[in-house]
Amino acid sequence: MRIAIKAKDGPLTRELLRTPGAFGLGQVPHGAVPDATTSLVCGFCSTGCSLDVHRQGDVAVNITPTVKYPVNMGKACPKGWEALAPMEAEDRAKTPLVRDHHGHLVATSWEVAANEFVN
Repeated sequence: MRIAIKAKDGPLTRELLRTPGAFGLGQVPHGAVPDATTSLVCGFCSTGCSLDVHRQGDVAVNITPTVKYPVNMGKACPKGWEALAPMEAEDRAKTPLVRDHHGHLVATSWEVAANEFVN
């Protein structure tokens, strides 16, 4: 019986395949090559670390800490590395809500919610 020690194909080899990334990202997973990046401030704590979101169209596929940002200097804590996890949460709020005159939460536009929030 012959056992292959080094497989050149298979589910793990495809998952681990790396491709040169644009935007100064070095190598990225082959299935997560971005066509754009967007910066955001991590929302997990009040430190204010900057993270670069790798996007394929409007979908976030990966995240890296912003290299030349003075707060986190290219590093991220374990919470920062998971900053995209809330985007996939089943209970994530996707529509702004305001209370009506009866005190019930009702869906509204982002503009109305923002005005309500700041007033």
